[in-house]
Amino acid sequence: MRCHQNFIVNMCHADNISKGGLMVSRNRIPLPKKYDAEVRRLYREILFEEVD
Repeated sequence: MRCHQNFIVNMCHADNISKGGLMVSRNRIPLPKKYDAEVRRLYREILFEEVD
């Protein structure tokens, strides 16, 4: 998923999401408003998919 102009992330490897950033292997990737809603939606979708 594209989560920043310069970053594409495999969302299965995302560790955490917070305001303004996505954590992947202890690296913070900035999360601009342009991508925020879609990245959060996909992160929740993957997170709850793994719980099932």
